[in-house]
Amino acid sequence: MPPVELPYVSAKELQDYFGATFYERGRSYANKGMVGQASWDPDAMTLRADVSGTAAHGYTSTVRLERHDPTAKSFTVISSLCTCPVGGDCKHVVAALMAASIRQVAPFGSTALHDPEQRRSPDEADWRSAHVRTARSSPRGRPPDGSDVSSHSRREPDWKSILSGFSSDRVDDSVWASGPGGTLVGSAPTRLALGFEISELRRTGFGNFETHPTRRSELTGRTDLVVTLRPLMEGARRNWIKGNVSWSNIANNSNTRAFAQGQAAWFAQLYGLSAISSNHLITNDDSVVLDWFTSPLLWHLFDQARSLGIELVGTSRGLSIRRGEEGSTECDVVAVSDGLEARSLVTIDDVSFDQGFCGPIDDHGFYGISTSDGMSLVLAPTEERTNRDVVQMLRRWEPITITDGQIRDFFTDFYPKLAYATTVVSSDDSVTLPVLVPPDLALTVTHGDHGAHLTWEWHYHHPVQTFPVRRGPLADRNRSIEHEDRVLEKLSTTVAVTAMPLTLPSEVRRADTVGLDGLQTAVFVDKLLPALSDIDHLEVHEVGDRPGYRQVTDAPLVAMSTDDAEDSDWFDIRFDITIAGQQVRFADLFVALDQGAAMIVLPDGAYFSLDAPFFDKFRQMLADSDVIADWKPESPRLSRYHMDLWAEFDELVDESAAAASWRRSVEALSHLGEIPTLDVPEGIEATLRPYQQEGFSWLAALWSSGLGGILADDMGLGKTLQALSLFTHVKNTDKNAAPILVVAPTSVMSTWRAEAEKFAPGLRVATISATEKKRKTTLAEEIEEADLVITSYAILRLDALAFRSIVWDTFVLDEAQFVKNRTAKVHTAAKAIQARFRLAITGTPMENSLTDLWSLYSITSPGLLPGFEKFRREIASPIESGEAPEGMALLRRRIRPFMKRRSKELVAADLPPKQEQILSVELSTKHRELYNTVLQKERKKLLGLINDMDRNRFAIFRSLTLLRMLAIDPYLIDAKYEGIGSSKLSALFSHLDDIVAEGHRTIIFSQFTSFLTRVGEQLEHRNISYAYLDGSTRNRGAVIEDFRAGDAPVFLISLKAGGFGLTLTEADYVFLLDPWWNPAVEAQAVDRAHRIGQTKNVMVYRMVSEKTIEEKVLALQERKAQLFDSLVNEGEGFSSAITGEDIRGLLDG
Repeated sequence: MPPVELPYVSAKELQDYFGATFYERGRSYANKGMVGQASWDPDAMTLRADVSGTAAHGYTSTVRLERHDPTAKSFTVISSLCTCPVGGDCKHVVAALMAASIRQVAPFGSTALHDPEQRRSPDEADWRSAHVRTARSSPRGRPPDGSDVSSHSRREPDWKSILSGFSSDRVDDSVWASGPGGTLVGSAPTRLALGFEISELRRTGFGNFETHPTRRSELTGRTDLVVTLRPLMEGARRNWIKGNVSWSNIANNSNTRAFAQGQAAWFAQLYGLSAISSNHLITNDDSVVLDWFTSPLLWHLFDQARSLGIELVGTSRGLSIRRGEEGSTECDVVAVSDGLEARSLVTIDDVSFDQGFCGPIDDHGFYGISTSDGMSLVLAPTEERTNRDVVQMLRRWEPITITDGQIRDFFTDFYPKLAYATTVVSSDDSVTLPVLVPPDLALTVTHGDHGAHLTWEWHYHHPVQTFPVRRGPLADRNRSIEHEDRVLEKLSTTVAVTAMPLTLPSEVRRADTVGLDGLQTAVFVDKLLPALSDIDHLEVHEVGDRPGYRQVTDAPLVAMSTDDAEDSDWFDIRFDITIAGQQVRFADLFVALDQGAAMIVLPDGAYFSLDAPFFDKFRQMLADSDVIADWKPESPRLSRYHMDLWAEFDELVDESAAAASWRRSVEALSHLGEIPTLDVPEGIEATLRPYQQEGFSWLAALWSSGLGGILADDMGLGKTLQALSLFTHVKNTDKNAAPILVVAPTSVMSTWRAEAEKFAPGLRVATISATEKKRKTTLAEEIEEADLVITSYAILRLDALAFRSIVWDTFVLDEAQFVKNRTAKVHTAAKAIQARFRLAITGTPMENSLTDLWSLYSITSPGLLPGFEKFRREIASPIESGEAPEGMALLRRRIRPFMKRRSKELVAADLPPKQEQILSVELSTKHRELYNTVLQKERKKLLGLINDMDRNRFAIFRSLTLLRMLAIDPYLIDAKYEGIGSSKLSALFSHLDDIVAEGHRTIIFSQFTSFLTRVGEQLEHRNISYAYLDGSTRNRGAVIEDFRAGDAPVFLISLKAGGFGLTLTEADYVFLLDPWWNPAVEAQAVDRAHRIGQTKNVMVYRMVSEKTIEEKVLALQERKAQLFDSLVNEGEGFSSAITGEDIRGLLDG
């Protein structure tokens, strides 16, 4: 086994830790070679060494070290143990550490110890031979104990080493304890006692004190006395002597074995408490003054002394010490020839001690001195703390003298304070002591218009003065604290046990100044005030007129009615509530219920409980309904979308009356679930499929009732045709109807116009593709003859004022996801449009979060959902996080009448099948190595950013985009990687070559136009013609038409540019080269080919690079899709917005 390098501890560290004495003795041992086998455990940081002593056996020293700085040369000592009688922190430990350090670092001028062989733990033979050499070098050639050298040449068995500490042999003569009288640490333990001494206390010229022992004959009762404490040791004659023990050396050696077990530690604890608590200084003695011992733990230590065998003894001959049970004090006032004398008396266990022969032990005990039979000192604790002023009186030996002319002042100004602080008696009945009237707690109730104000204070009578109820941090010597506490406790109890219909503020119970509102004042005056009058020493004063507060129990009478509001989507509700013949404001009642109040007070002082069926139901509705919770109490309103709430109220109230328009809305809403199918309106030149005719009928029902909605059919199911059928129905129903406004993406405007001309040629169409400023004409002029007006979101935003100034019959938002951002100007512009009927058309009403739905319904059906913050906080977030899955069912039930959604699988059975397949692409070796390298770098960066998604969103998505581009083609992030090649590009053409060769036509989508360019280059290299469309394409319509009418087999389209507004049923193959976060966007892209009009099977390939971020994106898509499915198809809800946890998931693996 290789030698272990030993630790180095500097000389300074050894001197600081062990002190100069042990350091010198340990160094001597080390220099004599008395340290033998040493072992170092670097894991436990422990050094163990055998050290030879002058006794018949060696010792084992163990020391724990530490090194704060790994680069530091020297270790520091934590603790040590030794089998010698000292037990540790001794010269043997110092010797072991010095020997280890000498072997570690060669001394100055030495060359021998630089030898590596010297820097190791010596083996047993080495140190044994060194020990023998040391022994032979002694003057007599023998060890100090006189034994033969050969007796040390053999190592003791382990069990003997372990038990060597119990040896009764004499100890090493040079090991002296640093304490008691030169006692050998190896001798029998020294017993200790606590000595008491009665001393005269004298103040020095420097403001300090000196103590001088007092003999019995000197105890006259006319000197300042104190009791001092000091440790005593047992002498050779079994008597108690001072010896050389002192407080300091016992405290500094409390863990040695020189004293009887536990006794030194007890003295150290007593000394520590006295040093902490004393503010005085004794200059001539190492004593502890009992009078100044502030800690009541003293009595616990005295109890503990008995079990440790520590006696309490007098230091003077004949002085006996006795521990009493309980002490008390009183002030004795007696008449003398020229006035009065007040003396402090102490009683301990029914024995009284006069002033001058007794004293306080701070504020927790007393002592008394008796000289009747020898001299004795008795001490005892008090039951309660003594007043500080009384303590100061007890420290005086002379009585207080009050002359005849001062007696009146004494009884007027000082006697009450003295009587509050201690018991006052006249032992000889020479003085008639006045009877003191305790102070009163005064309550002042000041009545006002809206309640009352309570103020409290103490009224003292001796002398007359006023104090606040709340006491400061320092006790006021002029107050009777105990009496005050008793009255306050009675007040608190009375408040607690008095039956009241509501809980009053806690300040009432604590007698704090507080303002009460009307209801609290009613209950306080009616219920609590009579009970307070029964409390002794509590007086009540009322200021102002008290209303006739009383509790009534009549049932409320409630009537309800509605009126048309200025906003056609809302109705004003009026509640008339009467209780005990008085009208109750609904606003007051609403606030009380909203705040959880149990009662309400009427203007005349009557108050009543809100525990009635109407109030219980309203309170429950307030908790369950976000609509009612958002009410303004002064003007409650209901939207026409909340007929169900009206029905609930109608069942509760005694009377109800509704406006005619309200009744029509109620009737229309009640029939939305069973809408009759309407004939295709005259003027529509198309055959509607059954589901399209059903959708048109639903739209017509909403339009007739003025209730807005969302048409959310799957892409490709003919939503435009259903809307055109509604427009025609509107014009057929009302020839004078206002124009219809359709807002759509710029790229889709031409499609709307073309389909209107094809399917509804009777509609007069106006297309607004420029602003008024650019056209030089007003909007009203442009649409004067139009039935249908088509414009873009950009024009709506720029000319918002013009569009808002016209009243439209119907307002339609196509691809309505364009207004999902509630803070965008286009959303604000859309919300401001005046229209009888509003409709949103989108195949993806929820792309990222449930808040997308809120944005759409806030335009089409204002009031259907609560305010945005409340919706996000109480509906969207709990559903998306999974905390409240039941919330999805409630939301679904709320919006179901106002959303129509059909999937292709459900309604288009004649649509050819669509087959979707994921093509996993394995990266080449070089491609994989580069991806993993970049992934590790970006992961480290991203994990530091995702804790603040909002602030770091741009940086986060920039890094994610970099990883997505790298998963597709390294060339996209840097041209220098062109030589690596794109695994995905190779995989694409391995399929595309065959598809083109077989005569099929293909659409290829990608998020990255740079990658589409790379695909185009490969197509050109293969002489394959193609069409190309991205956001920068100017002649969009011409490009699309060229592909539809031509024979180019491939159409390259960026996902955002071609995700909507296109019908490309000529293609039957679709490639999605890179997955996008949002599955709805991809679904829209796929449905460019798989839609009405397609006659062939459609093959969809999603290309995903294995073990890259693309696989994680695919998993994220599934969660988003599940959330929307839960909303419309009663599936299970999941989180949809991209969160920090989503980002962490994208970076795994």
